[in-house]
Order: sequence, then structure tokens, then C-alpha cells
Amino acid sequence: MSGAGLIEAIEVLFSSKPLLVLILQFILGVGLGYVSVKAFKYVIAFIVLLLLGALLSLWSISEQAYALMSELGDLARRLMGLLVALGILTVGPLSVGFLIGALLALVKK
Repeated sequence: MSGAGLIEAIEVLFSSKPLLVLILQFILGVGLGYVSVKAFKYVIAFIVLLLLGALLSLWSISEQAYALMSELGDLARRLMGLLVALGILTVGPLSVGFLIGALLALVKK
């Protein structure tokens, strides 16, 4: 790059609009980084709670599912497969708990 081309590039970069956009993007990036670090522990805790809830739900369902399947046979296998595929048994209690927790957080604000 020649000296004249470099000077033109610097002039374009430091003209009013590109400089303003550059500064605003930098400020937004700083804000995003700050908020992300502050919220990171809560996001991780949220994910861990969701995973633990799903694992507990699957663990409690497994014994009941096998007992039900042994008693009802083929119909129970089809029905249980459908329920597990839809996620009703694992997502239902966790979703209700999430809604109650969210409502408690809003009320205690």
C-alpha cells in the first residue's frame, strides 16, 4: 500500500460516520461483555438446574415405566414411547417448577 493510499484509508476511517459507528460498536461490545460476565453464573446455574430436573424426572419415571409396561404390555409400550417422544413426562414437572420459580422471583423483586 502506498503512502497516499494509507492516508486516504485513515481519512475515511476517521471521518465522522465511520468513527461514530466504530465507537458505538466498541461501547456496545464493552456492555455486552460486562453483562455476559455478570450473568454467566446465572446462566450456568439455570442450565445445571434444567439438566438435574430432567435427570431426576427420567430416573423417577424409569421404574414406573417398566412396571407399567410389564402390566399393560404392548399398549403401554406404544403409549410410553409416545409420551417420552413428546417429552411430557420429563418436561412437564420441570416446566411447572420453572414457572413457579419465575413467579416467585418476580413477586420477591
